[in-house]
Amino acid sequence: MWLLSIFLLLMGTIIGLLLNDRINKPLGKMSVYETSKIICLITPTIISMIILVSLFFADKVSIEAGGLGIFGILATVWLGLNIYNFIEKRELENLNKEFIDIKNKTIDNIKIQENLIEELKIQKEEHKHEIDKLHSQLLESEKNNYIQSTTALALAINDEEQEITYYNDIVNKYPDDVIGYFLRVKYYKDKNDYDKVIDNLNELIRINPNDYTSYNSRGNAKKAKGDIEGAISDYDEAIKLDSEYTYAYFCRGNAKQGKKDIEGAISDYNRVIEVDSKDAYAYCFRGNAKEAKGDIEGAISDYDKTIEVNSNYAYAYCCRGNVKKEKGDIEGAISDYDEAIKLDSEYAYAYFCRGIAKKEQGDIAENSIDNNLNKEEVVELYDKAIASFEKYLEFDKEDKDVIELIDEIKMKIEEIKK
Repeated sequence: MWLLSIFLLLMGTIIGLLLNDRINKPLGKMSVYETSKIICLITPTIISMIILVSLFFADKVSIEAGGLGIFGILATVWLGLNIYNFIEKRELENLNKEFIDIKNKTIDNIKIQENLIEELKIQKEEHKHEIDKLHSQLLESEKNNYIQSTTALALAINDEEQEITYYNDIVNKYPDDVIGYFLRVKYYKDKNDYDKVIDNLNELIRINPNDYTSYNSRGNAKKAKGDIEGAISDYDEAIKLDSEYTYAYFCRGNAKQGKKDIEGAISDYNRVIEVDSKDAYAYCFRGNAKEAKGDIEGAISDYDKTIEVNSNYAYAYCCRGNVKKEKGDIEGAISDYDEAIKLDSEYAYAYFCRGIAKKEQGDIAENSIDNNLNKEEVVELYDKAIASFEKYLEFDKEDKDVIELIDEIKMKIEEIKK
């Protein structure tokens, strides 16, 4: 029996060690697994003690009964430990599952935190962008106010020398802004200082090398200086940047006509008309080109189309009048010159052309005089020619050729009156 006592002592010690960290916990805070394991440890012990006490107090115990008792104790302990191990395993599985859940939640929380951090970064960048944008707007507003006030001063002082200094101030303060250079281009263009016009257009092209209008304007300035090849080169560049920019074709056509490339000029005017069939200037200048190559009927057709598109275009009437006069239709020519003058009473060239037509009319009439007949009519025609030339001289008092023509007509009148 003493062996069983030692066994129970060992069992109690082991159970005590296993329960040491659990019995200090309040019962309400123990998990189901912990409670079950305590029961599995205590129950075999109690049963074993009951069996031992029964054997101890029995009057006589047979070997079979003792052996059976010991077997019952061992079986009870073995069963309790197995149940304990099973519960322990299930608890570990449950703990592992809880760990995985906690891990996943932790990962999710980390992702949420990362997303929040990223969102905060984006908000910070957006905030910085808004601040930068506001700062840029303030600088832009300051620049615009400076340019507007400086330009207003330049135009208000009515002093050309001081005006350009204001434009220079704008360029010096904002060397990478187009406004100052643009104002200087206009200023120097009004002065016919095409070298400085070109210098400032060079700066505009430096700031924006894709600005086809600046290339075209520089081409016009070069053409005004007589650099036809340089002008055509700039028109080519403008067209390369925008193939639908009809004004560049028109300007290039004029330049080509200036260098006697009539077919090239007509080709460019055709391109303008292909894009815009209502461009009166293209029809009119194509008429000039056709007239230059001797295609009189083609020229008249284009001038007719010009007037159809724009009936207020005085130059077109004057051009058509010239062609009609060349054809011998003096009356038709004078009618067109009259219309041109009606549209523009300060159109000096129209007065000159009408004067020439009326002189020719007088010459024809003078050649038809027979035995003093129609002399008064011839004198009247010559007087009208003189009136047109004198009107022309109001715009160009120094034209010696016209002055000589007037003197020549006056002499003719004197001869007729004799």
